[in-house]
Amino acid sequence: MTTVTDMMLIGAPVERVYACCWNAELWPKITPHVREIEIVNAQQDQQQMRMVVESEGKLYRVESTRTTVPGQHIAYRQNTPPAFLAEHCGEWRFYSVAGHTRIELTHRFVAKDTARQLLGLDPNVDVDGYIAVRLKKNGLLTLSAIKQMLEQENN
Repeated sequence: MTTVTDMMLIGAPVERVYACCWNAELWPKITPHVREIEIVNAQQDQQQMRMVVESEGKLYRVESTRTTVPGQHIAYRQNTPPAFLAEHCGEWRFYSVAGHTRIELTHRFVAKDTARQLLGLDPNVDVDGYIAVRLKKNGLLTLSAIKQMLEQENN
């Protein structure tokens, strides 16, 4: 399993940052790569959702289950990951730092044996490295959008 972690400091309290991350229906409004979100089932500490995400000009439909300890972390598992992944899970962790929030977003994934062909990669390309870069890029797009929205609200 390959692991990739992004980190960002956001000028807003943990409660606000956490709320934006838990409210996935907000993402298509503020991020360029999340096209659709459908919350299939929602409870106070669990969500099941369908999502359409764009990466490298292609659309991917995924289904995820998320669980949370409010204000501390959100864990996710893609029950239906993109076609090139056998498994994709991870977590968002939130830390209060002098009135700001440090957020860490971790992706863990296993590429399918057919990932190279499905992604159209040359034989010399490191498949796990390529996927890690894509996940990191989309993760940072989401974190940056949340940061921009919350920090503009504070000004």
